[in-house]
Amino acid sequence: MPLINPMKNTLSKLGLGFLLSTATISSPLLLMPSAIAQQITSATPSGTDVPNDSSITWKFDNSSLVENGSIQILVDDTDVTGSSFIDLSGNTFGYKPSAPLSPGTHEVEVQFESTTGVGYRAAWSFEVVNVELDITAIYHNAVDAALTTGDTFNAELRGTPDATASILLVQNGNTLKTIEAKETTAGTYRISMPIGSGDRVSEGIVIGRLEKAGQVAFSVVDSPFAFNPTAVGSGAVVTQEITSDSPQTALITETVEPLTLEVTSHSDGDTISSNTGFTLEGQTNPDADVRVTVVSEAPSILGGFLSIGSETTLLNRSRAQVDSTGKFQIVVPRPAIVNEGQQYSITVVAELDDQEEEIEFVVEQQ
Repeated sequence: MPLINPMKNTLSKLGLGFLLSTATISSPLLLMPSAIAQQITSATPSGTDVPNDSSITWKFDNSSLVENGSIQILVDDTDVTGSSFIDLSGNTFGYKPSAPLSPGTHEVEVQFESTTGVGYRAAWSFEVVNVELDITAIYHNAVDAALTTGDTFNAELRGTPDATASILLVQNGNTLKTIEAKETTAGTYRISMPIGSGDRVSEGIVIGRLEKAGQVAFSVVDSPFAFNPTAVGSGAVVTQEITSDSPQTALITETVEPLTLEVTSHSDGDTISSNTGFTLEGQTNPDADVRVTVVSEAPSILGGFLSIGSETTLLNRSRAQVDSTGKFQIVVPRPAIVNEGQQYSITVVAELDDQEEEIEFVVEQQ
């Protein structure tokens, strides 16, 4: 679309970091409203330190004064009009590059005509940051021995400075906990987490995540971790040795009923159809103490490996009601927001004397 060449008067306007120039306005010199209202606003991105996956968007101050079909978009002198989103009636315009933008300066040019036939050109530029994202080291303090209640789990990630860092804990192969890390010195990110009695992980994996300017890097620690691991046998025997004043020693062995634990209402992989919460039921010994932890996690990506949202604890070692036959139940409340595909990681722990049984499984919101 050719622009009208200057003849008698040229109007230039500086706004939002870019130059907006009209073509020449022919006589009379008095500018009509339809000639001066053609401005682009909310142009993005702009400035420096722009991520390489950014979309290009803008609006007109009054799209009703733009001639339909006259818009032409160029990025770095390449016409991308055919790949752009143009909604004149909704005043929404944008272009998403098909590949990440290269580091350096990029120029955007939008050409259009008003409904009175006046040609306009708006141009702005932005700079894509050149980031070489890298994780050079990551480690934790649970390499040599499992941590127990009262201990503190520490992890450290080293890499590109001024980034957003987090530590992902893959627990027992089916739950993911994300902890935001703090940059304590340039390029060094740390987390510190106290271990509570409800933290029970027999096998865990630590993953470091670093993000900056639209780029993401991951690194996995070779050594696993464990929190409050529990060894459970098929039965329990309490042996008491009694020594009297006489030379003889009596050995009394008392056999204790083995602790059992079973969840009868749900199993791993089940779906939850109700949006108002659900009731968890099971069977154990009549005198057992049953505690339930339920963590709600947003729908996941990458085949369920990474979560896209934060997790919410719905129950934290809450005590279930156990009747005289050993049947127990507890109501799990609904999270604040219920989404299809949302997962509930459930841990049920039964304790009786010195015995302990634990069941972990995951159900999904339908």
